[in-house]
Amino acid sequence: MRFTFFCRPGRFGRPGRHYVYIGGWIRPGPDFVILQHGNLTMSEFRQICRDGYIKVMADRNNHIGIYQELITSYRAKKYHYETAGSIGTLYKNTHNIYSGRVNVYSAI
Repeated sequence: MRFTFFCRPGRFGRPGRHYVYIGGWIRPGPDFVILQHGNLTMSEFRQICRDGYIKVMADRNNHIGIYQELITSYRAKKYHYETAGSIGTLYKNTHNIYSGRVNVYSAI
């Protein structure tokens, strides 16, 4: 299942609202910045639908993305779990859009 993770740029030192669209790769418009295009496994998709929220993670290099359980390489998985921290949660808005605010200053 394809997804697009995007945000509205913030102002005055505050990050803008973040969104995830599930069901395809989209171009949301000139007022938004695309942060990530990706693919969800069916188990990740079912878990998101069941929980009603998506965790947003950041690593030491300030790369942010949504939490995904499928990381194929052992080294990449170990690095991810040692360096990533939760910075926010996006809650279900409609059947395929999740939105919320993140705290980019709480990253590791």
